Amino acid sequence: MSITTECMTPADIAAVCGNNRNNDGGFGWGNDGAWWIIILLLFGWGGRGFGGGFGGYGAGQGGCGCSPCATQADLAAGFNNSAVLNNLDGIENALCQGFNGVNTALLQGFAGVDNGEQRCRVYLEDSMYDREIAIELEIYACTFCNDERMVRPVENPQYVIADKAIADFSYTMDFVRDLIKYIKNDYTKAKVNTLFENTIRKSDNSLDYTQFLENIIAIHKELLDGLKELKLSNDDCIVDCVASTHIDVAWLWRFKDTIRKSGRSALNQLRLMDRYDEFEFSLSQPSVYNYIKEVYPDVFEQIRQRVKEDKWRLVGPMWVESDLNISGAESLVREFLYGHQFFKEEFGKTSDVCWIPDSFGFPASLPQIFTKCGMKSFYTTKVRWQNANEFPYNAFIWEGIDGSNLYATVPITKDCYNNSIDCENISLVSDKLQQKETWDHVLLSYGYGDGGGGVTDEMLKNYRLLQTVPGMPEVKIRKAEDYFTELDKKS
Repeated sequence: MSITTECMTPADIAAVCGNNRNNDGGFGWGNDGAWWIIILLLFGWGGRGFGGGFGGYGAGQGGCGCSPCATQADLAAGFNNSAVLNNLDGIENALCQGFNGVNTALLQGFAGVDNGEQRCRVYLEDSMYDREIAIELEIYACTFCNDERMVRPVENPQYVIADKAIADFSYTMDFVRDLIKYIKNDYTKAKVNTLFENTIRKSDNSLDYTQFLENIIAIHKELLDGLKELKLSNDDCIVDCVASTHIDVAWLWRFKDTIRKSGRSALNQLRLMDRYDEFEFSLSQPSVYNYIKEVYPDVFEQIRQRVKEDKWRLVGPMWVESDLNISGAESLVREFLYGHQFFKEEFGKTSDVCWIPDSFGFPASLPQIFTKCGMKSFYTTKVRWQNANEFPYNAFIWEGIDGSNLYATVPITKDCYNNSIDCENISLVSDKLQQKETWDHVLLSYGYGDGGGGVTDEMLKNYRLLQTVPGMPEVKIRKAEDYFTELDKKS
């Protein structure tokens, strides 16, 4: 397999210089104000497989690094280079912050997603092996364009081949290490901690590769089986996880980048659906669908098929998630008029969920406008973005001036609408649930947004692990409609 790389010119870099709130991987960003290339090294493992075994595991991911460059020696130290790319048995090709062919269904690529670590995997399908693949590299310059830190070369972008068994084991160990911090029951926490420590003791990186791999597979199975045995029935809340991505149609980037973000974000979710049967996704804003249809028609056809399968849900039929402070009533009604029309023409149906996670302004006239435009339920997080007082309800019936009403939810989450499925988030939404005495569900919108990106492989891996581990609330992948249906039954 050969790889062709293409980079932006300095002029391109200067043209996109703006703000660091991009999440779809169209441009990466660094916490230090630096710019990052899209393709970074996913695993900088030292020693055999994971930092010389788990002896130093507490220092991070067993020595796993996320530096933007790595040497051939690093690769040789961390991976079994005897694997061939056309052998898919236990081998996954990994690209960090990579994006392959958004405008052709053949390449089936993933966009890079800024998940706080500037890296993500790209899973290549059989059709992509033993042939040339073009990889698009882009650089995003952050707000501090005049900072001398911005002057740094782009050098040595690489792809690596990760051994799936070792990578999965490492991921589970990371997850369990974080899980222990959020288990509230001391007895359960002690048992999980003991299981974790025993797993570390059983790992042995002095073995040759074949024996080492066999050892990892065996102790990984023991760890998962032990966690299942410890899992207790819980009387905690139920976290309804609704996958989505918020795309700001007009914010801190050029309009053409909005279109590209839309295509990449959609493609991310489609490829995850190929790999995770339980995964369902919701996307708002008919305007975003229209961009995808016009520029990436093959991607749009895949969306259309997933809508038919009820795996991709239409929500938020306003043409854009509009401003609600300045816009007049007629303007808001037309948002729904054109949005409903597009959904019905393209998909044969529309949505009754008003999904506005990131708009300010909630006048008392909105319930009347929403209900007369066919809305039965409403979701936002922006009510939490204020300093005056704490909004008292997670879920409620919102009644307008004329008596019109609809179900509404304003959950308390860590990152508003940009949440991940992980132990910290699940624990937080459970603890912060208001009305615990009457309502035991909370809606968690997960998937990176603002600049799109959506759900990542890590979030869905965490979801699967949460089904098997003790000490955490019940977690379900749901559609937004399911949450409001349960709320209707309760009321």
